[in-house]
Amino acid sequence: MLVAGHACFATGYVLFLAAHWATAVAVGVGVMLLGAVSYTLGEILGGPITTTIAAESAPDALRGRYLSLNQLAVSAAGAVAPAVLSGLLSAGGGRVGGVMGSGTPKRPR
Repeated sequence: MLVAGHACFATGYVLFLAAHWATAVAVGVGVMLLGAVSYTLGEILGGPITTTIAAESAPDALRGRYLSLNQLAVSAAGAVAPAVLSGLLSAGGGRVGGVMGSGTPKRPR
């Protein structure tokens, strides 16, 4: 399930990047919505598994610390990601792809 969740995340990222190349606004919006559905499915599949992995990999005496660190990482990402993504989008849509690791070139206009 964890691999399936990460595959959905990757598919969502690819669809988000593909929306940048859409020539029609309606197509771009549709691709973005498909990306959001795929990403959400990845969260549904992978989220509970990561918490279980954090709980089961911890020694009994440190289980609370492992779980709190896992939740801190999720919460910090949820707080920082919107600001970072907004900054990248305001700098140009192609920058988002570069940060995600694919380095999309600008499409010709």
